Amino acid sequence: MKNRRKYIMFLMLTGILSLLTGCESNSNLGKEISAAVGNTAMGVAIVFFILIFLSFFISLFRFIPIIQEKLQRKQKETQGEKEGVIEKTSVFEEENMVDDLELVAVITAAIAAAEGTRPDQYIVRSIRKVRRRK
Repeated sequence: MKNRRKYIMFLMLTGILSLLTGCESNSNLGKEISAAVGNTAMGVAIVFFILIFLSFFISLFRFIPIIQEKLQRKQKETQGEKEGVIEKTSVFEEENMVDDLELVAVITAAIAAAEGTRPDQYIVRSIRKVRRRK
């Protein structure tokens, strides 16, 4: 009884294989299986190479911010050339004066809080920016 079931399953599988591969029913089962293995290997190889290509493509994403930075710098330079230099400096000086007063107040308050004294005991005479390389 068990052998009969195995034989029926074998016939069903060979029939399904012959339908899927398009081989004639008179051909050898070994040829059909080798064709199926070849198709499977080809499919696995194609998927493998596509995954390698995608991983390479994704690794190029780290260069996108660098390119965007360069483009923004070029756009700023071209806008700077289009605008007058006189207008640019006058606006810049007005902003600095307001920012400097606020900055002086903040620095004075921070020093006074750290020392535990009143802010009117300190006089800020100059503010210099320290340029550090990153």
